[in-house]
Amino acid sequence: MGQVDMEERFHRNPEVEVAPLRSEIVLFNPKNNKFCVLNKSAGVLWESLKEPRTVGELASDLCHCFDVGEDSALHDAQAAVQQLLAAELIRSHPPD
Repeated sequence: MGQVDMEERFHRNPEVEVAPLRSEIVLFNPKNNKFCVLNKSAGVLWESLKEPRTVGELASDLCHCFDVGEDSALHDAQAAVQQLLAAELIRSHPPD
């Protein structure tokens, strides 16, 4: 899977069902029967995706919540967005 465009914005797929599970979050897309268990850092990204966000903004959210460097946060945010897109748990947000 290729790199995600840094200017592109993403938001939650409104069809996805969400359930808390201890310190994790479980996402389920009933349309394709795919689910995903989010750890704490991915949960932060999911919360941020209530509003359209770029990968850079998501990385900044990770830096703010965890003691991680910008490069690591950017790598993690990009990987998470790619995985969430592949499972159709988030969507690309149309430009304004």
